[in-house]
Amino acid sequence: MSLNNGSTTIIFITGNASYRENTYNTSRMIRDATPSLSSRPGKPDIVVLKYHRNSLDIYEYILKMIEEVWTSRRSSFLPEPRPNQEEEVVDFAFGLHLGMTIAVPEFRDEKIAYRDGY
Repeated sequence: MSLNNGSTTIIFITGNASYRENTYNTSRMIRDATPSLSSRPGKPDIVVLKYHRNSLDIYEYILKMIEEVWTSRRSSFLPEPRPNQEEEVVDFAFGLHLGMTIAVPEFRDEKIAYRDGY
């Protein structure tokens, strides 16, 4: 999948499993609710590929997950490939890594992972 045709922009999104005393994780809820395709008249389509694992909110796991998603292998994203489907490399415009904090009941940027994770 390539962005070179000018009519499609491909992004990916991640989401985490619930953890500690929580029975939900808003990042997974957002990932799952995000449409896989957004078409707008006169503008490039936006294809959203969703990381197929529910990531764990553990720093070491997140670092490994970041490595995996940025290899750009299509098999790392939903919908999962069919058996015997040839592997593709996806040309992402960007990725959206989501997480959840229980310390502050609001949306905010992750600054530590941004600084240390890349």
